[in-house]
Amino acid sequence: MTFALKNSLVFGIEVALLSRIIAMIVGVIAGYKGGITDQVLIFLCDSFIVLPIFPILIFLKLLTREMNFTTLAMVLALFGWPWDARLIRTRVLSLREQKFTITAVFSGGNTLDLIFREYLLHILPIVFATTINNMLWSLGFEITLSVLGLTPLDIPTMGTVTYWAIQQQAMVMGIWWWVFFPVAFIILLFTSLYLLFVSITDFINPRGRTLAG
Repeated sequence: MTFALKNSLVFGIEVALLSRIIAMIVGVIAGYKGGITDQVLIFLCDSFIVLPIFPILIFLKLLTREMNFTTLAMVLALFGWPWDARLIRTRVLSLREQKFTITAVFSGGNTLDLIFREYLLHILPIVFATTINNMLWSLGFEITLSVLGLTPLDIPTMGTVTYWAIQQQAMVMGIWWWVFFPVAFIILLFTSLYLLFVSITDFINPRGRTLAG
């Protein structure tokens, strides 16, 4: 169970990191450049948002026959960035109107230097919060696909452990703990990640915490 939990967490982190990179690149470029570039990138975001991910994953599995967890992580990362890219874009749009941005532009400052030295500090809290949210999203897909037998079943994950318990009819055989502990671990994992996401969000937005209190 601990080995399966580790594999699931590594999978979730891989998806989150890859999708964060895409979200940051698209969000910063769209927010900073504006104009036609912004419109094209936002259209791209909207296009990915409306795509039905689950049928696409099943189709890719049937098409490729073999889909390892690395490939699955890369595919999910390609679909897991649009909402977060829009959040980053909104933040960059507000930063672009600040006085320090106008001063840096008129003084001939380097764009990359401005982004990494000034914007990054404002963007990272959003990235950290959405990373946890993206891990929850990707783990949900991994567990669902594994329970359906659409992932490599020889690698222990929270989903594959549950799959084998169902396939071997653990409840019928009286081995109730084979089903109980994977389900309990999944609930604890999702609950802990959700609480971590809420804590980071409250830290980022103390005003919302004050109003809630």
